[in-house]
Amino acid sequence: MDYVLLHGEAEGFIQSLEKMPLRDIGSPSKKGKKSLDLLQIPTLVHALILTEVWKHKVFPIICRLQDFDPKSTFLLYTVIHHEATVINLLETIMYHKESSEAAGDCVLDLVDYCHRKLTLLAGRSVSDNNSTHDRIAHTQLGDVASLQDLQEQSDVLEFEISIKALSVLGYITDHIESLSLSVLSRMLCTHNTPCVLVQLVEKCPWKRGSFYSFLDLLDTDYTLHEYLFIPEGPLEKYIEGRWRRIQPEDQLKLSKHDGQLWMALLNLMLKPDCQRKYDFNSFNKSQLLKVRPSTPPFDGYSKCDEGQGDGSSVASSDRLRGGAGSILKGFMLSTDHSSLLSGFLTDVVIDQIPNLLDLKHFLSQLAFTDPAAPKKDLVLEQVPEIWNSFVRENEKKWKAIAKHQVTQFFHPSEGELREQACRLAQTYNLDLMENLIPEKPKCGACGRTGVKRCSRCQGEWYCNRECQVKHWPKHKPACNLMAEALEKLQQETKIGC
Repeated sequence: MDYVLLHGEAEGFIQSLEKMPLRDIGSPSKKGKKSLDLLQIPTLVHALILTEVWKHKVFPIICRLQDFDPKSTFLLYTVIHHEATVINLLETIMYHKESSEAAGDCVLDLVDYCHRKLTLLAGRSVSDNNSTHDRIAHTQLGDVASLQDLQEQSDVLEFEISIKALSVLGYITDHIESLSLSVLSRMLCTHNTPCVLVQLVEKCPWKRGSFYSFLDLLDTDYTLHEYLFIPEGPLEKYIEGRWRRIQPEDQLKLSKHDGQLWMALLNLMLKPDCQRKYDFNSFNKSQLLKVRPSTPPFDGYSKCDEGQGDGSSVASSDRLRGGAGSILKGFMLSTDHSSLLSGFLTDVVIDQIPNLLDLKHFLSQLAFTDPAAPKKDLVLEQVPEIWNSFVRENEKKWKAIAKHQVTQFFHPSEGELREQACRLAQTYNLDLMENLIPEKPKCGACGRTGVKRCSRCQGEWYCNRECQVKHWPKHKPACNLMAEALEKLQQETKIGC
């Protein structure tokens, strides 16, 4: 365990963490091994929003500079990826109540950040722009051809960051009682977070494919029979950074993101402080009731001839609103996807998250009652400051900052690139990673504890020489691919570490 920091060393690195001005983004002077404790959470939030502002204000200018043609865009990518690194770290530590409390006033800025990301996520789904690729393949980073490629990678990464923001917001709602009243007011009154969450329930941007949404067909002039059974493609869900095809028997299972979304909505609707603060006006009420189980409002359903329920197929001339009863009956008899007609908070969902039964009962009561409007007392509330302070401080300086960073940081020499690559290689040393894994590696041939690794690809373990020779015919194709990729990467980046 020679690579693991001791307690005293970690404390020293913690004390060295400090906030960075926007102008110094990309500077190597602040880099090094860092750790953190609860007192540094505001610094993390500061770094998160700093990178977000840089991506929105400075990075587009850098991409438009005529005379900027770097040999490698790797350093630019590390800055873009820094936002994902920080939000991943916050997702891990904000699970604990003490972390939310230690964030102090920065929770307001974090709530604003999460709201921006969730709004972006909902907007992507509305514009059918959520068909993002998988997480960026790091084997391609040594050959980033252009700034345009870097922009595309930034867009892909933005989707994953938005997913992480949902998780962080969910943890904040878990601990809402221990936070200030300003945080609650910001989520419920300023941003109307429950309605944003309802939009995400409707659009489900981490899922693509499957059948056309039934609710999307209500305003069309096409028949249910003509369109509902035409698949958009195999159902896929965004899980652990990549789109994965879901088998038919698993399509009704909730993903991690579904669970986080439902639990955040549950917290904001059922916690007493939230109910007293939230305004259940007609608009908010109509939005919230979209998720409860209900039958779609067919105009002619009650007038349908029930004697036609013989199971025969629906004629293509039957229109969705005119022959609603027979269409509905034909649909129910010919498919097992009738749950699409029952809203989003179905029994299948409640079986997987039993706590949602309370939310279902609350929404049922809300449908027949009109809760009193919240009291509008005169209250002095805190407001988030980080984003506005960055914009105010650097207004009309964005182009100058972009030129400064291109000249000083993002146009490195071959020697500086080599030094940076060596530093990263030391940081992500395989021996360090393996020392932190509690389980010992297994032999690729017999399954016993591995003691030696394949010297060529460094990816497979063996307990002795005999097992390695025995397993070589199976391991050879993968070993050749990995070895060739590593060799190509070293040649292209001219790394001589």
